[in-house]
Amino acid sequence: MRDRSYTLPLALELTALYSTYRSQRFDDLVGQDAAVQTLKNALVSGRVAHAYLFTGIRGTGKTSTARILAKAVNCENPDGGEPCNKCASCVAITDSSATDLIEIDAASNRGIDEIRDLREKAKYLPSLLKRKVYIIDEAHQLTPEAFNALLKTLEEPPGHVLFVLCTTEAHKLPATIVSRCQRFDFRRITADDILGRLRRISTQEGLVADDAGLMVIATMAQGSMRDAITMLDQMASSGVDTIDGDAVRRQLGLVNASDVAALLAGAARGDAAFVLRDLDRLAQQGADMRQLTNSLADMARGAVLASLGAGDPTILGVDASAAAGLAEVVAAAGRDFAAAAFEAAMAASSEMKQTHDPRLLLELLLLKLSVRAGGGSTSGGPPTHVPGPVESADLGGAPVSRDPGPEAAATAGPVAVATVQDEPPPATQPAATDRLPATEEAAPTPDEPAPPAAALPADAGLEAVAARWPALLEALQGSSPATRVKALLVSSSAAPSALDDDLLTIGFRWAVHSEKAQEPSNRQALEAAISEVYGRAYRLQFQVAAAIPGAAPARGNGSRAEPTAAPGATADGGQGLVQAAQEILGARVVDVRSRDAGGG
Repeated sequence: MRDRSYTLPLALELTALYSTYRSQRFDDLVGQDAAVQTLKNALVSGRVAHAYLFTGIRGTGKTSTARILAKAVNCENPDGGEPCNKCASCVAITDSSATDLIEIDAASNRGIDEIRDLREKAKYLPSLLKRKVYIIDEAHQLTPEAFNALLKTLEEPPGHVLFVLCTTEAHKLPATIVSRCQRFDFRRITADDILGRLRRISTQEGLVADDAGLMVIATMAQGSMRDAITMLDQMASSGVDTIDGDAVRRQLGLVNASDVAALLAGAARGDAAFVLRDLDRLAQQGADMRQLTNSLADMARGAVLASLGAGDPTILGVDASAAAGLAEVVAAAGRDFAAAAFEAAMAASSEMKQTHDPRLLLELLLLKLSVRAGGGSTSGGPPTHVPGPVESADLGGAPVSRDPGPEAAATAGPVAVATVQDEPPPATQPAATDRLPATEEAAPTPDEPAPPAAALPADAGLEAVAARWPALLEALQGSSPATRVKALLVSSSAAPSALDDDLLTIGFRWAVHSEKAQEPSNRQALEAAISEVYGRAYRLQFQVAAAIPGAAPARGNGSRAEPTAAPGATADGGQGLVQAAQEILGARVVDVRSRDAGGG
């Protein structure tokens, strides 16, 4: 015997909620008061047009309104422009059994042959209804030839025919078509209006839902009632006991607004490590990277508004915790950073449509924002704490920095700290050096390599160039590009690796440092220092050490500069790594201790 235990008891169970709760009267439509009132007045006064154009985003009620209009013009007992929904005509249209209501999907019936067929059939009188109604959905997808074929019918239609064109992209319709229709723009439905409809549906469906969860759905719908009802339907099928905020976020892969604000604040601080850790945590919790990127764009926009004085959470559309995170973003990096984050997140969101791994794009976006925080503008906000010392750098056991002052040199031995300025240090501040006296009886001036007395001869070889490399690093100081180039060279153990006539190849251990050094401002600073130290100009070429033909091993054999002993890595105790950390990740030192004092 056949087991019938799996037979579906009701056909209604196969119907989506948005179809079940589709508006059947003008008064059921939400958020389209102007269009509804105009159409009802036209029906009452008998001034119904022969063609209408309904335009707006998806899910705002365009096709539903077209069907209600079809019922209203054919209703046997209309009441104030509203269909009765009881007569034979209304029932047939509601059941989609009326042969005189023709709905055409222009996305799949877009050619001239389909429109010619429509023109021929439009000549015939309706079989059951008073007027024959054509609803052309996604009308913008008709071909130019199809529009031309439709134009004459729209211009001089038979009196028994009503056309309703529905589209999400009215700008793609020819002006000749638009000019022959009465146009109604359907606006986005507000989150509060969507929330009210979701409450009523939840009650009728017996769903346990709180306002927090329904508001998350209403906000995610972005003005589309159909999208909101579809998400509610998905939550009803998920089996959760209560449709609350956490359940909705978990089911839809959303992230709490306060978490997104914290992520943006971490980037504003230049804390790349925190940003990557937090992003991984959210990914492990099931966050959808595309939705997270959209939320990041919304949060950056909120930070821009907060920088303009709109700090009220109700204005920003976030809770108090997220509003506090936005205030932290503004305080840390200012308005320019927030605006750049907004623009970058929007661009990344668009680019994610073409990638199979959106997380990589989001990681890149956050890292770029973290780098920007190390040198971004602060227009519209408090001063950014970027030009200050490197923060939270603990490399090799003790925080170190690049430019020691005289007092630090006396107390910290080989480890000291000083702020990095875009301008040269004051006259009373000794210039930064890589070698410091070991005792308090310091020399009046730092122990720097003496500048070259004469220019290198034209036939000078690689060894002569490498011999002056430490002097070159000493010359890279003062301006921001120069110190940045020095950090890149030292942190990657860069050194001259080949010399062919006037073509000097500089080898880098890491590709990222080589690429950074090739930026125009960095390259110009390096060329200027080379001209000063070597007394002549060289054409420069940058390569990763492992890719240099004939390059020596990492512990060089004399044919090239030693990566570990070269250049700038004298007594700075890891200073180059800290310089790279500041330039690349925007870190800052918060504490400085000598190695003898327990720093490592």
